[in-house]
Amino acid sequence: MLCRVQLSFCFLKNANFCDSKSVVKFNSRTHLTSHYIKDKELLERVQHRFTRMIKEVRDKDYLDRLKELNLWTLEERRNRADLIELFKMYKGYTSVHFESLFTLDCNNKGTRGHMARLSKPRCQKDVRKYFFSHWVINRWNVLDGETVSSSSINVFRIN
Repeated sequence: MLCRVQLSFCFLKNANFCDSKSVVKFNSRTHLTSHYIKDKELLERVQHRFTRMIKEVRDKDYLDRLKELNLWTLEERRNRADLIELFKMYKGYTSVHFESLFTLDCNNKGTRGHMARLSKPRCQKDVRKYFFSHWVINRWNVLDGETVSSSSINVFRIN
């Protein structure tokens, strides 16, 4: 599994590493996402250890530390990044053609969800089941119409 973890620290003058005056930014992006639970837990432990380094939240539970530091779990970040990439493809902001990976649901009657619902093809092999164009469909179809019809990426991110 390839993973690039980027830790960025911005320190104010005379600020200690674990001082409350330091501004901490933690960014993790996986280039190849894994469907194995063990690998996901291994990556999540990196953030788990990192949040324990901050004095003010060291004694709290992991989820409470994340909440106080305004961070998300690995799974939440991965889901959000996947939806943003799909939105970019849908709006034509990337060189990847939306039609080459996804098909719009032609059975959409417009009564539930949004008009850009995607159909999910059947798959019999794990390779296809864990591919990006397959696992992101359910999360895309759950979004509301206002979010899908956003005018820009920034508006989509806010919703």
